[in-house]
Amino acid sequence: MSDDAPGIPAQRGLARDTADAESGRGLLIIGGSATDWGVCQHGPGPGKAVWFQVSGPELPRPGR
Repeated sequence: MSDDAPGIPAQRGLARDTADAESGRGLLIIGGSATDWGVCQHGPGPGKAVWFQVSGPELPRPGR
């Protein structure tokens, strides 16, 4: 995911008064599902990108 908005996103928990909010849960989902994630700034402008890694079951290697 990436955007051109300035600033680094902050991971936040769900509060009772925001249960119906339609945004703000992306990093919560990534943080709960990914084995590793982070944010990096890119380009000369104010943009950033969120990267993440999701591990699955280890697959058997051919010949082993």
